[in-house]
Formats: sequence, C-alpha cells, structure tokens
Amino acid sequence: MDLIVTSTALTENDINQLKLIIDGNCPNTKYCSDLTSDVKVLVINQNDPQKHWLKSKKFMYVVGFRPDVKVIDSNEVFKFYENNQIDFSFAMFDQIKPFASLSISLSRIEESLLDKIKKVIETNGGKAVDHLTNESDLMISMMAEGKRFDAAIKWGIPVVSPDWCYDSIERGLPLNFTFYKLLTNVTGLEKKYSFRDENDKVGSESLVKTYNLGKRDRACDWDKLNEWKAGEHVRKLEEYIRNKNVKTNREKSNREIRENSKSNNSFTSNDDSYTVLNESSEIDINLKRKIDLLSKNDESDDKEDKIVKVKRKNLGNGLWDSFIHKEKQEASKPILNKFQNKEEKRKGPILGGLKFKTFGFSNDEDRKLNKIIKKFGGEMFPIESSVMVNFTVINYKYNGEINDFFNPITEFAIERFIFNEKVDSGDYFWCKHFTIPESLEIEQFKQNILQIEDEGNDNDGGKDEDKEDINDKKDKKLQVCITGFQGTDLSQIERILQNKLSKWVEFNQKLTQKCELLVIGVNNSPTVWKVGSAHKEHMANRWNIPVLLIEDFHSRVLDINNKS
Repeated sequence: MDLIVTSTALTENDINQLKLIIDGNCPNTKYCSDLTSDVKVLVINQNDPQKHWLKSKKFMYVVGFRPDVKVIDSNEVFKFYENNQIDFSFAMFDQIKPFASLSISLSRIEESLLDKIKKVIETNGGKAVDHLTNESDLMISMMAEGKRFDAAIKWGIPVVSPDWCYDSIERGLPLNFTFYKLLTNVTGLEKKYSFRDENDKVGSESLVKTYNLGKRDRACDWDKLNEWKAGEHVRKLEEYIRNKNVKTNREKSNREIRENSKSNNSFTSNDDSYTVLNESSEIDINLKRKIDLLSKNDESDDKEDKIVKVKRKNLGNGLWDSFIHKEKQEASKPILNKFQNKEEKRKGPILGGLKFKTFGFSNDEDRKLNKIIKKFGGEMFPIESSVMVNFTVINYKYNGEINDFFNPITEFAIERFIFNEKVDSGDYFWCKHFTIPESLEIEQFKQNILQIEDEGNDNDGGKDEDKEDINDKKDKKLQVCITGFQGTDLSQIERILQNKLSKWVEFNQKLTQKCELLVIGVNNSPTVWKVGSAHKEHMANRWNIPVLLIEDFHSRVLDINNKS
C-alpha cells in the first residue's frame, strides 16, 4: 500500500516542488490534493508568517479527528532533499511540535501556573512572552478583562484559557482556538471553613481560589486519540527498527554491487508493499523480541538465510497476534491437508513451495503482488497456464463469478499468511471471494444486513411527504461505523467498506446519530476496548443504533452472496 501525502496552505511553487520530490525519489509515495482516509502525511509551511495552515480546514480536521496523520514541515522536507536525495523518505520526518513557531502572549495568569505554562510552551516549539503585539498568534489568560484583553479582541487575536495549552500537549498539535475562547473569568474566590477539632463549632473562614472549565469534548475525538496512542509504543519500536536497518541493508546491497558479487539473498528496501531484510543485518535483538518480528529460531543445520519481516508503519500492532476466526471445516480437497491447522513455523520462506495464479488485478497491482509472492518463496504462473496451483488469488474488489478457478482466495489471505507466518486454508474474514450483485438495491442490501421489513410495503394511506421521506431513505447508503479493530483486521474491514461495498455502504470514521450500524471487532487489547469500543457501544445503545459483531456482519454479507 502506497504512502499518501497531502498538503495545506502551501504556495503553488511549493506544491510543485513537493510533487517533483515524490515522483522522482519516492516510488511508494503518492501526492493527493484532498484529505482522504488513505492520507497519512500532511505537509505545512511552518514558517508562514500569517499561519494560514493553522486556520485551514485540512489541518483543523486532522487535529480533531485524524491522529493517524503525521503533520510535517515543508521547510524540513526541502532542506533535507537538497542535501540528501538518495536516502529520502517521508517516514524519517518528525511531526511538528504542538506550539511550533507560535508567539503566545501570557496575561493575568496565577504565578503558580505562569512558570509551568511558560516552560511547557517553550519546550514544545513555541515562544512565550509577557507582552502583546499585533503579531502575536494568540493570548492565554484567566481573566476576560484588562487592556491586553481588549487590545487582543480589537486586533483579532484569539484569547484562550490555559486549558488550550494542556489539551494541545495531550493532542500533540495546536487545537482549534474556537473551543477554548475566553468569554468569562475562569478563576475566582470561594469561601472555605476549617475547624480545629470536633469541639470547634464556629471554625475559621478563608477564601480559596477556584478554577473553572476543563477539557473540551468537541475540540478533539479524545476516544479515538486514546485508542491510537494505545499502540504508539509498538509503532515507535517498529519505526526504530525499520530506520536502523533499511540503511544497513542498502549499504550492503551497494557494496555487493561494487564487488560484482552475485547474491540471491539481497533485498532492497524499496518494496512496494512490505520491507524484507536479511537477518544478518545488525538489529537490536531485544527490540525484535518485544514485538515478535523474528521467525521462531530453528535449531537445525539448515543453511538457508532466515527472513525478518517488518510491518508497515500504518498497520498497528495486531499483525502478529492470533486472529479469531471461524472453525475451519475439513478440507474437501486433499491438496489443502498439508497446509491446514499447522502450528509449526514453515522452514525457509513462508510461501516456499506454493504455486499461485492471479486474476482481476491491474498490471501495476499484478506486478506488485507477483513481487511479494516471489519474495516470500512462492511461484507465479499465468492464469492461462495449465499448471496445477495451490491458490488462485482474486482481487478482493472483483465482483464477478469465479467458478472456474481452483481454491480461490483474495490478496487479504496473502497478507494473513505472511504476517501470521503460517499458511492454511485462508478461512479468515474477507479472505474468501464473495460477490454482491450490482443490481442489488440499497434498500434490499439494508434489509439483508439489518434484517428489517420493507417499509415500502405499508399501504396505510400516509401523506405524500412521508412517502417521499421513505424513498429518500431507501436511496441513502447504509451508514456504518466500526470499533474494536486493530492491525490487519482494521485495514481489511476499512478497505471492504470503502471499496468492495461502497455502492451500498458509506463508511463513517466517527459514530454519530446518523449512523445506522455499528460493527464491533474482536480485540485482544483491554486498553483499546476500554477507551474506545465500550464508549461507542454505549452511545449506539443510547441512540438505538443496531450493533453487530464482525462475525455476524461477515455472515450476513456472505448470505447476500449465497442468495445471488
């Protein structure tokens, strides 16, 4: 899967330069002018004196709802590219700091908080000052009064409460000022009585300072942010290992070329979908153990080089976990017996000794899939070939009949084989091909998934307006939200909803009252379940939104396939 990059508030020259860098030096990276669900990098001009990026819709949406998108500075990109065009990669750039290049005025803040806020701002890329000018980006204050407050309002400078500072640190990016706008004083005095002992009936009165407000729920999808952070540690370990060894592997390859030595075990880092490294690279063994990246050690005298498999950055930490799936039925074909229900790791390449054909892919997709299968030891044959193969890989988006193909699976099964380090029947969610008739109406699809009656059959003589509302509802796609997915499960369910079922389903990143279905995955992480899924399930019940487990949703989709 390609890395998708977009930008906001850049000049036309900067955009063109960014595109040239991507086209000429990043074969697995694409530029997209829109902020789509596939985008993983947002490029801004941090040195823009007007801070146009700070007010752009793309940036505000990323801050609020897309913790998976990294925001980087275009100046860092251009500077690095000028000095090093060979080792260029967008993955090496760090996200901008929460208060990057912001000039923040501090006014009427209690002394106990002032030094803390100033230190937080300056250690996170900002500049904290005690004065206010018309060039200040914003002002933080606890009192909605005073000359500086009036001047800030006059100059159009946002005035926010201290909560904005702390919440922005938690988010990792500057939050939208709108939700923290200071309208009233957030500090005050409250009477408090203290008593010396139980015989003291009068007590002494004192005034205690209080602080109002707090975290703003609308400023960010905090549940989604917490869910994303739950896997942050593993992602950092993976990135560390990848960055450390890609360079080592490239240097080794270049050295072998210079020495004119031929080797079949040298892999480049510019793979289209996966990065494969030779185990002889200098890798931190402790880190590898922590995230289970190494194949199980083989004590035999086998001289084959073992393969270290590095996950893609955006796939989360669930790829090496055991995935819950349906009980496997007995194989009806003898050729599958040696592949099913084996717990031992395969010796040598994961797909070694297996033969494949592909169908339904574009030339570019077919080339990439061929490269991956061959890299992991499999053999590829043309679809017209008479050679007996183990699997026929069908494009998951293909919606035609496949009766003539032997043992058909989708490319999702290949992903599972590689990341589970085990080849079986491929009987996981979405790994078997299914077909939904193009002629199927949206309303009929909804009835099959939600198992509801056809509202159009009621002949109660209702008003024309009611009939029009019913017809409009029938034409509207099924609004689906998901929760409780990680790793491969998350990647594949999103692709199914956004591509395979896009004619009948509209995928919603956030659960709202307009959603018609919540699909819950099976997640082994109690942290992710606690911070995300439980809350969404509670809100779904509150809004009377049907909830389905992934097993049931998958089963009902396949029922449509069987009926067709």
